[in-house]
Amino acid sequence: MAPQKGINGGQYRDETLLPAMDLNNVLTFVTEDWRLGELGVINTTLRGLGRRTFEVPARGGGTRTIRGIIQLTTHNSFMAFGPRSRRTTVATHFHQAHGVWVHHPEDRMVFLAENPGSMYPVEVVVVAV
Repeated sequence: MAPQKGINGGQYRDETLLPAMDLNNVLTFVTEDWRLGELGVINTTLRGLGRRTFEVPARGGGTRTIRGIIQLTTHNSFMAFGPRSRRTTVATHFHQAHGVWVHHPEDRMVFLAENPGSMYPVEVVVVAV
């Protein structure tokens, strides 16, 4: 059987295409208390998984691929950001900019350890496993 292509046409090391998974399901499988558990313990567990590839909404539509070590933050999608005159929440931003409704804005958000300034609601992130 010929190897199948992964995200963006790349091949996975084992040369098989594994289905993408919703990050919510991955977090629940790896550490079922990710919503309320001890953040340090959860992030240590996630660091142990190593670098992974993720798909997130892209500006202007579609998705973009990011790669790194996923970490949870204490912030949720109710977090406000932006200049004082135009502050908005992360949930509102994802709806306005990407057309994505965040159904569980109370959940913790995630970021890549290599880029802690970019946070994403868990439900908009897809993991290539």
